[in-house]
Amino acid sequence: MEFPPATVHQRPWGEETFLVETEHYLGKQLIYKKGFAGGLQYHREKEETFMLLSGSGFWEYDDGSGTLVEVEVGPFDVVHIPPGVVHRFTATTDCMGIEWSTPHYDDRVRVEEEYGVEVNGCPTYHHSVTKSELKLLIAIAEAIETSLCTKTESDNIAAAIKAVKKQHQAPYP
Repeated sequence: MEFPPATVHQRPWGEETFLVETEHYLGKQLIYKKGFAGGLQYHREKEETFMLLSGSGFWEYDDGSGTLVEVEVGPFDVVHIPPGVVHRFTATTDCMGIEWSTPHYDDRVRVEEEYGVEVNGCPTYHHSVTKSELKLLIAIAEAIETSLCTKTESDNIAAAIKAVKKQHQAPYP
């Protein structure tokens, strides 16, 4: 048995304390300041479950229609966020919550631009691209594949496009 020390990280919206990190899961305490929000984002692999312990706020998420749905939450409300779901939390009072997640780091993709909302929270990691940027890159690669390449080059590009689409698990054209 272990009693690991907590690791505290200051964030624009409040404070994030890593309570436990294992190869299977990550446990965090999140403290949000009234009026602050996290970034509108999704994760490629990370799966999260969040429980608000005190205060009130609301979650915004894309219900699959391309628009954001808002759900108010209070103490002991729980939300499960699978990979790929666009989401963010906004505190309407000072809040404290607990998050459990898979230990996928550097997995945040910011999407404020796509939804026309104010930018908040931590940035997209440098190796991430937005959904609209990824769609554009795929379209460019497909155009190159069909017009300028040998059969071998075309097959290699097609395989790379398929791998990117699978990795992002999104309904790209």
